[in-house]
Amino acid sequence: MTEALKTAGLELVRTGDAPRGYRDVREVKARAAVARGGDSPEQRQALARLNKILASDQPLDPNVPRGYYLNIKV
Repeated sequence: MTEALKTAGLELVRTGDAPRGYRDVREVKARAAVARGGDSPEQRQALARLNKILASDQPLDPNVPRGYYLNIKV
């Protein structure tokens, strides 16, 4: 089902029902809804700490050890 439209000399071709981006967004939201349910209190605390550090608008120190800013098990 391909339908061509003419607009100001341009030809637009419609292929499919919805743009791929909308399907991708729905999939991401569905995965996020499922993944969010299992956050432990430690993970929430670590993310809150990271959000606080990032909200300070200060650049992150490149000389800190791995896991300093966000140390969680996935």
